Amino acid sequence: TLADCVPTLRHYWDHRVAFQEGLALLSAALRSQAARADPRLEASLLGGMAHLEYRMDRYAAAEASATRGLAPARAARDHGSQALCLQVLGTCCYRQGRYGEARRYFRQALRQAKADNDPRKAAVMLYNEAVVEKATGRYEEALRLFVESLAQYRRLGDVAGEALCLNSLGSLHLDRAEHEAAGTHLRAGLAVCDRHGLAGPRVYVLSNLAEHALKTGDDEASLAHAQRAIEIAEAAGNRV
Repeated sequence: TLADCVPTLRHYWDHRVAFQEGLALLSAALRSQAARADPRLEASLLGGMAHLEYRMDRYAAAEASATRGLAPARAARDHGSQALCLQVLGTCCYRQGRYGEARRYFRQALRQAKADNDPRKAAVMLYNEAVVEKATGRYEEALRLFVESLAQYRRLGDVAGEALCLNSLGSLHLDRAEHEAAGTHLRAGLAVCDRHGLAGPRVYVLSNLAEHALKTGDDEASLAHAQRAIEIAEAAGNRV
């Protein structure tokens, strides 16, 4: 039961940017007798910790927790925790410019998500691979993967995933100087965040809206978006 609760709590901490709170609780749980006795629970807790450490830009700690979590996850044949640990390793590599490693980890994680019959995790992996393709200039492939991921999130009713995809589509169009399309996606993403109280995705949407406003000559709006984004990022301890 505890292991099954961790993903729900992790999503809550993630989207409400309560990273410190989540990490403290997961760390305490990991020290418990229950975690020592159950590889599946240990793997779930370590995967959750790794994810939150990544979100706080603690890449060395996140990679260590994810690597540590893979062993009990494999022992328990827990595909979900394996997928999460591989995802964290991929995201840490991505943030540090190790794009080839990131792509390999995301593809491994996608295989684990499919083995777990988890369409949401599969959508996450499609999104993550799209981010790598965008970073390496493969825009058409990135666009295809973002659109596929967005469709999957919408089928699942996953509003946080929908907001992140809309933000990334907006960012991709910004990179290609397609400002009208960028604005459409970013405003749609902000509307989803505002409607559902998603603080985590909102900080990225606001950052891109600030860039969009700057590039389209609306300095006042750019400043307002940037100030809102900074407030959320500072509250969350999100240095990136």
